[in-house]
Amino acid sequence: MNMQIIGTFLFVGFLFSCNSKWENIKKTQNVYPKDSISSYNIYALDHIERKWVNEAYRNYEYKKYCGNSVEATFEMSNSMVSMELWKDTFKIAKLLQNDFRARGICHFVGQTLSQGELKIYLYNEDGLNPIGTLLNFRIPNVGIMKDDLDWKFYSTFLLKN
Repeated sequence: MNMQIIGTFLFVGFLFSCNSKWENIKKTQNVYPKDSISSYNIYALDHIERKWVNEAYRNYEYKKYCGNSVEATFEMSNSMVSMELWKDTFKIAKLLQNDFRARGICHFVGQTLSQGELKIYLYNEDGLNPIGTLLNFRIPNVGIMKDDLDWKFYSTFLLKN
């Protein structure tokens, strides 16, 4: 066998073992830490922003398996958004998280409310079709998805200004 074929077998074996390990973790261990939400205000020159952060994910040990950062933005001018927020501060986040969890592992890590918009931040495992989930969500939104294997966005989200 030449080295290229051996390298291919090793790479495929590595990918399979990582995926297999994650499947075993999902079956045998609780992949969701107990929520620990803290909130604070950020003051800018012309507005105030309210931020909620789920600090349970500060030391989340399975971050490497859920490296897709998803940000959904909802316009406060939409009456559905303001009505749901009035009922429950986390109602929209819970609904969105439930839609993602119907397909796999998804973590709510925070949200920000400013004068004109609500932003919800999630991380999910590969293969959940986040763009399709955001497009089909019952409340119109603008979604962004990025790879963030080290949860760098979450680390900066934790910093209080």
